[in-house]
Amino acid sequence: MDQRQSDPKVLGSVLKDNPGPADFLFLFFKGTASSQAAGTEFLQRLGQRTTDPDAPASLATRDAQLTAMSEWGIPDKSKLVRLNALFQPVLVADGDSDMLMPPENSRLLAKYLPNAQLSIYPNSGHGFLFQYAVKFGNQVNAFLDR
Repeated sequence: MDQRQSDPKVLGSVLKDNPGPADFLFLFFKGTASSQAAGTEFLQRLGQRTTDPDAPASLATRDAQLTAMSEWGIPDKSKLVRLNALFQPVLVADGDSDMLMPPENSRLLAKYLPNAQLSIYPNSGHGFLFQYAVKFGNQVNAFLDR
C-alpha cells in the first residue's frame, strides 16, 4: 500500500471539497523550505491572474482523477506491455517526492514507452512544473521542437 492510500493527512487533503492553500502546498510541494517557498510564490502568481481565469475543477473531476490515479497505482503487466507499441515521442516528468503520482510510476511508464524522455525534478512534488516553471517550460519547448 502506498503513501496515498495509507496516510490520513494525504487522504484528508485530497478528499476535501474545498481545499485551501495549505492543502495545495502539502499535496503539490515537498515539505522542504525551498519547495514550500516556491509553492507560495506560485500561489501568489496564480492569485494575480485576473483575466480569463481557469474554472475550478468540479468534485466529479476530482473523483475521476482519484479513480484513475488509484488504478494506475496497480500495475497490470498486460496493459504496460501495450505501451511498447506507442512510438510517438513522450515526455514523462515528475517531482522526486510526488505523493499524488509517485515517481516510481513515471519511471515505470517511461520504461515501457520506447521513445520516452524521463525527467524527475529534485526537491519537488506533484507541482514540480510550477516550482520549476521556467526550466520545465524550456524543456517542453525543446521536446516539442525536436
